[in-house]
Amino acid sequence: DPPQCRKESFGSHSGLRLANVAEGAPKAVAFQGDDQTGCPDAKNSKCNTGVTVAPKDAVLVSESRGGFRCAWFQPARKGATGTWGWLPDNMITLQPDAGSALDPWITRFEQGGEWIAFKKVDGQLVGEGSASWLSKSSAGGSALPGKIAVKGRVLTYTDDSCMVLMVLTGDAVLASATGKCPGGKASVSTVLERAR
Repeated sequence: DPPQCRKESFGSHSGLRLANVAEGAPKAVAFQGDDQTGCPDAKNSKCNTGVTVAPKDAVLVSESRGGFRCAWFQPARKGATGTWGWLPDNMITLQPDAGSALDPWITRFEQGGEWIAFKKVDGQLVGEGSASWLSKSSAGGSALPGKIAVKGRVLTYTDDSCMVLMVLTGDAVLASATGKCPGGKASVSTVLERAR
């Protein structure tokens, strides 16, 4: 079956890469959904979701399908809602693969009382925090559940029921959690800033 582009399954897709909407793209590039038969389809405006991105906007992309690539766009401002959908492959410029360096992640990110901090232990990245997808039972924060994997500026961690994606963009981290995460929320997306 062809891949579907959904928030709930995005983190399990192969080939997660940071990208930008191409500089030569139109001022408003429309996301397309795949809820209707035949979508995505560049010739069918009914496939458009009503959400657009602009040239140079940063997106996280994954699977390809019929000239489109599944993408996540998270505006870098607190309270903004993320968007998942298909963008035309020819409107996207992939960023260079940044490898698996851990050092850029060894810091603390925070926003409005929520925080996440990472450190390196025996060559592995470990984290803790107090955020909307983590348990807040401890004032000192809770350990991040599951396995952490880093590829450049993209971090994922998963356990049996919770999947979290984090993307470094300058001095902020964009975070998206889906599944049965410890904080009790089935789905959340947010922005945290690097601690000063």
